[in-house]
Amino acid sequence: MFTKIRFTIANHTQPSGEKVLVPRLKSGSIEEFMDRYDAEGSPFRQGVMVGALYTMRDKLLDMMSDGSAIHLPGFGTFTLTLGGRVEVQNGSYVGRDVHVDGIRFTPDERLLDALRRLKVDQDPLPVRPYVDEQDLDAALADLFARQDTISRRDLSYALGSTLSLHRLSDLLNRLVAEGRLRREGTGSQTRYRKA
Repeated sequence: MFTKIRFTIANHTQPSGEKVLVPRLKSGSIEEFMDRYDAEGSPFRQGVMVGALYTMRDKLLDMMSDGSAIHLPGFGTFTLTLGGRVEVQNGSYVGRDVHVDGIRFTPDERLLDALRRLKVDQDPLPVRPYVDEQDLDAALADLFARQDTISRRDLSYALGSTLSLHRLSDLLNRLVAEGRLRREGTGSQTRYRKA
């Protein structure tokens, strides 16, 4: 069932000077995930499992809407992360422009133990300091065939996570300057639309 995990060595380094190891990331829809699950002889019908996953996602969102951390036994804990700033007003702390910035997942110890036993291929995937234009065009075409807007992370996954965040940002800025993409939003909420 499991194959060796592939990884790459990021173009950036830690403050200590050590190179950063990055697992190869894949993105895809729940349906694509279930296609693989179904091909491996699932005892459940694919439609039932897809529906269950979407329902679980919606329930997680609903339960987290009041800021609660959600613990799923055997999986882990999902916690919202917040952005914004804190000010002192009349001797009390007050939040300003507070918004949901992301989500943090802390795996259960049993899941973490199982993950730590997975084998990792010791030969890294090649790191490319640039992206071939044909590969870029193919990645963009594939992404925009599935969705109206993309994030920096979407493009990183589509390119096999072979670029550092800095080089990826430079690439997206170039595509915007060339008129191939249109930027929407700011900060972590930035999305890119086909121009």
